[in-house]
Amino acid sequence: MTESNLNAGQQIGPYRLLSFLAQGGMAEVYVALDTSLNREVVVKVMRSILAQDKAFITRFRREAQITAQLNHPNIVQIYSTDFTPDGRPYLAMQYIKGGTLQARLHALAEQQEMFTITAALSIMRQIADALHTAHQAGIIHRDLKPSNILLHPDGVPVLTDLGIASAESLTRLTQTGNIMGTPFYMSPEQASGKPLDGRSDIYSLGVILYELLAGNTPFQADSPLAVLHQHVYEEPPPLAHTRTNLTETTYRLVDNCLQKDPAQRVPDAATLVANVEQALVAEGDSGAFHLPQTGPQTVYQQRTRRSEMLRPLPPATPITKTELLGDEPGKFAAVPRWVFVVVPALIGLLILYFVWQRPSSPTATASDTAVPVQVVEDVSTATSEATLVPIVSEETEEPAAEAIGTETPVPTAPPTATLPPTDTAVPLQNKIIFQSDRDGDFDIYIMNADGSNQINLTNNSAEDNYPVVSLDGSRVLFESNRDGNWEVYVMNSDGSDQRRLTNAPASDDRLPTWSPDGQQVAFISDEDGDYEIFVMNADGTNRRQLTFNQMREGHMSWSVNNQLVYNSGPSGSSSWEIYTMDADGQNQRRLTDNSISDWAPEWSPDGRFILYLSLIGTDPAIFIMNADGSNSQLLYNSPNYDWGADWTADGSRIIFTQDQANTGVIYMMNADGSNVRQITERGSYPSWVK
Repeated sequence: MTESNLNAGQQIGPYRLLSFLAQGGMAEVYVALDTSLNREVVVKVMRSILAQDKAFITRFRREAQITAQLNHPNIVQIYSTDFTPDGRPYLAMQYIKGGTLQARLHALAEQQEMFTITAALSIMRQIADALHTAHQAGIIHRDLKPSNILLHPDGVPVLTDLGIASAESLTRLTQTGNIMGTPFYMSPEQASGKPLDGRSDIYSLGVILYELLAGNTPFQADSPLAVLHQHVYEEPPPLAHTRTNLTETTYRLVDNCLQKDPAQRVPDAATLVANVEQALVAEGDSGAFHLPQTGPQTVYQQRTRRSEMLRPLPPATPITKTELLGDEPGKFAAVPRWVFVVVPALIGLLILYFVWQRPSSPTATASDTAVPVQVVEDVSTATSEATLVPIVSEETEEPAAEAIGTETPVPTAPPTATLPPTDTAVPLQNKIIFQSDRDGDFDIYIMNADGSNQINLTNNSAEDNYPVVSLDGSRVLFESNRDGNWEVYVMNSDGSDQRRLTNAPASDDRLPTWSPDGQQVAFISDEDGDYEIFVMNADGTNRRQLTFNQMREGHMSWSVNNQLVYNSGPSGSSSWEIYTMDADGQNQRRLTDNSISDWAPEWSPDGRFILYLSLIGTDPAIFIMNADGSNSQLLYNSPNYDWGADWTADGSRIIFTQDQANTGVIYMMNADGSNVRQITERGSYPSWVK
């Protein structure tokens, strides 16, 4: 089921739709029959929600125009482009039936296996050669990742989704500072908003080669921002620590692709092809590039069968203890505004965006059905008949005492006033607690609902992040690295009685959330390598683990119905989906399954709805769905990066963060997405004091 009225059997130009495959961030994808040539094709149709946007239409149709210029066996073929009967643009393209490289990586990971050396280098060489053709035409891909590499059934890779690539003749469509890409594979210069050339693609391809050989990407963290910080400032873990049986030539190839400075990187795709060939020779497979036209297919099949036994995948590398916003106050300022995303435990993602599919599952092409992994489905396929109704209409009049939004931004200088300490937790009402780095590091602040009277509650040199207010408004959970690693802390909502709840020096405990009665705290911990969900009493006692799997769990919210909702994704992947489970860890259920990263879920106060983030293009938008995952609807989508959303106590409004000019800005809107207004500058992750 899709969001449009297109059905199997319907004719679109010369194409008769056969089946629905997937829905990505920008397009619905179908298998169709070309009735004029009697061949199966893939038809991508722009989503109805975007079809009124001329910029999206221009970008959508540009994929056909750009890719149709290229003639290479490892670049997907575009056949035609036109409009559906309801006025939406579509393009027809080559049907690649072998799945995506991303799906193949997931399948290997499930079997505790990795790619053979020759298979990895063979894929690298063919995609590098395809990039050489694209770069010669003045095209930079900008979003290279395994889900954008399709595989024929015989293993030959095909590069797809050049729709967000930038042809030199169309540079005005991609303005300076408008960043596209996926965090796990993004080059340092792209993460910093700098001008790009073909060497950015070489870096991304180097990340993919690292993943093919190691089983995971070089940089992993609990938020897209942290991943981007690593790309810009940190050295990747040496590949030799994971894959010990490579030659120095192959190690050097990966290192040269992953240089931070483009001037120190492999200079162009043609040189990269030559370097990969040298690595193949060093690894004892020189025949991989001295074959006739059909050679690459044979090489891929033979090498994966005989070259070496696939060794067991090593334990997932623990997520780096990178501070969410840098080791020094000045470092975060270098990161571009749109990546000011402290999305807990993602994905993914910052899961990176975007193109017309989602990064974790098979790409939004016909290839999805040929892979031994679960086929993606649109969230709208849920069978529940529950309906979503706006809680507040545009005409709703707000109480005068809580009117918000001012023409003059609230000053960003930290106030000197302090709240008087109290011995016991006293509930505060109609206030917002949030995090801010206005004094150089992140501290927890409190302010009135109109943005006035901002007070620093933690005021120290450590990083204090992710505040969550208890349901009765008396206490605040947060994470801090003030003792050397990330631990869960609690304080009264006036900032008094700050104390640590967890004490696990060998691991990180993060992203806490309250139970409805305030008696328990859920959080994530990487004590077993991957982030899993734990629960403890509100005083830190009786710590117990709820999830036991090879996934990475993330942002949680605890409902009044005693259910946890959270995002989860495969370790090393850039994608997330949303799950629920009972507070004792039983009855885990997946709510979203649609090949687009969905994360940061928040229960509504009455437990009927779930607020969450999902990608549209390259940036996340705020969505809402029923508690059972049905009736997913777009709530708010700005030109900027929107994130960190939470409900007000009565569920009538939503507070959230938006990145502007390298700064997080807190906004409020009605629960139906109307009446959006700014609350304060220099703040993020707002939590309403109930």
